[in-house]
Amino acid sequence: MSDDAGHDEFKSNLPAFALGGLSPEDVEAVREHLRDCEECRRELALYAPLTHALDLAPPDAYPPPGARERLLERTSNIRNLPQAATEAPRPQRRPSRLPWALAAASLLLAVLLGGFFYQQNRQLNSEVAAQQETISSVVDLMERPDLRVQDLPTSDSEARARVYAAREGDVGMFVFDRLPPLPEGKTYELWVGSDGALESAGTFEPTSKEKGSYHELMSPPGGFDEYEYVGVTASPIDGLQEAPPPSAPAWVVRTEIPPPAQTSRG
Repeated sequence: MSDDAGHDEFKSNLPAFALGGLSPEDVEAVREHLRDCEECRRELALYAPLTHALDLAPPDAYPPPGARERLLERTSNIRNLPQAATEAPRPQRRPSRLPWALAAASLLLAVLLGGFFYQQNRQLNSEVAAQQETISSVVDLMERPDLRVQDLPTSDSEARARVYAAREGDVGMFVFDRLPPLPEGKTYELWVGSDGALESAGTFEPTSKEKGSYHELMSPPGGFDEYEYVGVTASPIDGLQEAPPPSAPAWVVRTEIPPPAQTSRG
């Protein structure tokens, strides 16, 4: 990195980079910066859930003719990344990362909305609204100054699990990767709670079957920190009546959530 100001500029653009909201030139500039900046590589890893949110995009939402031009008009106020150090620096106001992430998310939503009007599909409109809420909620959580992040142990499974939670305990998110394909007649079911009293949070399908990925935002009445364990089972389509024993083969993932004092951001 050439200087602190240049580093801060790159860092402020990481959310847009994660969401695919930068120009090809700026993408290459960020990649070049990431090769030498461990701090930004750690920061970028925190935005991984945003790409999970993008996996919720309805597969049949195709942009109508002219969508690209309209999107470019919408984003004409987005500044470029700093040029090489040989050029004279131009004084610029440093924005927060949150507007960048929301601007990048707006690009996706604009394409989806264009697809809706192009196909005259009410169901798609509902899905777009749900995705907008999801992306906004994920961005809000990722921008919390009290965010804590923890990779959860899954030694008996190829699946990976991570928890993102506000230290105040009012909201959190579980993210799973590499969930294995299930046999016919089975679905995934999410379980949360204490060791002896796990409760079902509902069945689900991965947001990306190819990646086996899924994320769940939660704001329980008693606070997110009431959860001591989280798990995923391979359940019947209608779900299980109760959580199986800890050693039951139905568990795809079953792991303890470390207390807040043992976790940190990045």
